Amino acid sequence: MPRIFARLDRAWIAIAIWTLLVLFAGGGSTYWWFEKANATPAGWETAALLAAGLLIVSCFTFFNLLLRWIRWHFLLRRLGVAVPAKSSAHVYGLLLPAVLTPFSLGELFAAAFLAPYTKRPGAVALGVWVISRMADACVLAAFLGWVALIGSLVPACLIALALTTITVQRGQSLFAKCREYALLVAAFAAVSLAAWAVPVLAMYAAGAVLHIDISLSGGASAFAQGTLVGGSTGLPGGIVTAGEVMIEALADSGLKLAEAVQIVAVTRFGTVGFAAALGLLLWVVGWRYARAAVMASDARTQAHFDDLAGEYIDEIPDHIRDRLVARKIDGMCRSLAAHGFGEGARGLDLGCGQGWYALALSQRGFQMTGCDPSIGQVCAAQEFAAAQNAELDIFHAGGESLPFADASFDFVYCINVMHHVTGRSAKTRVLSEIRRVLKPGGVFFMHEMNVRNPLFRLYMSYLFPLIKRIDDGTEVWIPPHQLPPVPGASWSPDVWYFTFLPDFLPRQVMRLLEPIEKRLEQSVMCVWSAHYMARLVKESS
Repeated sequence: MPRIFARLDRAWIAIAIWTLLVLFAGGGSTYWWFEKANATPAGWETAALLAAGLLIVSCFTFFNLLLRWIRWHFLLRRLGVAVPAKSSAHVYGLLLPAVLTPFSLGELFAAAFLAPYTKRPGAVALGVWVISRMADACVLAAFLGWVALIGSLVPACLIALALTTITVQRGQSLFAKCREYALLVAAFAAVSLAAWAVPVLAMYAAGAVLHIDISLSGGASAFAQGTLVGGSTGLPGGIVTAGEVMIEALADSGLKLAEAVQIVAVTRFGTVGFAAALGLLLWVVGWRYARAAVMASDARTQAHFDDLAGEYIDEIPDHIRDRLVARKIDGMCRSLAAHGFGEGARGLDLGCGQGWYALALSQRGFQMTGCDPSIGQVCAAQEFAAAQNAELDIFHAGGESLPFADASFDFVYCINVMHHVTGRSAKTRVLSEIRRVLKPGGVFFMHEMNVRNPLFRLYMSYLFPLIKRIDDGTEVWIPPHQLPPVPGASWSPDVWYFTFLPDFLPRQVMRLLEPIEKRLEQSVMCVWSAHYMARLVKESS
């Protein structure tokens, strides 16, 4: 691995030379078209409008790249490659100059970065490339009309087949599998369509800035034609060919040749040119940082929370943390009372973090013990308890081997812990250990994020790991309707769904919207909440 990265240390020089040569060639082609169409800016006003149009298209392209990264990361997850979101974003940024390689084959370079995460980096990189190119062809064909859309059904079916083949899960019913497959394909199609809609909207916005009347349908058709033809030639970035086809298509739709040339120049440099230039910039200034992120992959889980211990409390606003602690504690106390457990009952906080929940339950009269695999979090929990003049038994231990005797606790709970246990066998061992330390009739409360809501799943899996450090994007979510079986115990059918308000809302806004949230929690919409609590009861005999 270090040998590969040592070779890549000088790769950015070759990438820079190649990128600049292709962009220079594109600039030459653009100049020729400007001269041919008499579209060269005659004054500062026209030049300023072209610059403004280029800036607008570049801003749109940034969102296009974000959507394309989400799709890329989505495919990696579906192929079973658990790359932290920030590392994935670094790698994807370094791959941006690949748009200037024949058929974008430079994206296969991803294999060099995926090696720490999978034993088959080449196959994964090839699979992502093939599915991405087929999806691009389908979406662009859809922009050309019904005939082309029907012709794209074959690659669309192949994409669906690929996605379903690589996401088979054991233990699911046929109906559940079909539903999961349908959601996966629909999500992939929606992100692909949104990604390609962005440059079309950018072309339309540039036309408005340049005072050129271009329709959305005409722009979409011209963009799709140019991109498909340019991509099929294998020329780097479709240079010369893509722009020429777009210009001719816009001219055929009624635009003056000079107007078509200006629109296409702004669009091409604001999309392909901006992406390649941004990628080159990342190679120059961010390569070593990206390499460090990739190389640090092996010890990311425990070390992640050790490193985060001192800053963990700052990751969640105080009013959000206090609100969640109060709600989850109240929910567990109500359930414990229903099961006949009151003050004095022994409880275990598995993955106790900084001890917020254990201390709150201790203050309500329960005998609390906590454990966490991160020594940094254990120390923080002990300091937190000491600051509150409270005594808590906190142990440094992981869930797969709990240092407690059989039937030691009346109840066990974990707060947003199980999605960090990513392996199926590891999750089975943790649940088995939980059952072992529970007394007969004891209760395990599992608090998890509810990702049945596709928008919330998008936020938690792709955006939240980029803006926060708590999660890194490798988490494996446990849907409330697919709880793992535990021999000798049974899940209660009544799952508690709660909270709808985003965690970034200010305190005052949160208070204003709480009545609406309560109505949602009590309605049939509750299954789309942000959090849920499931109860596992150990058999009495």
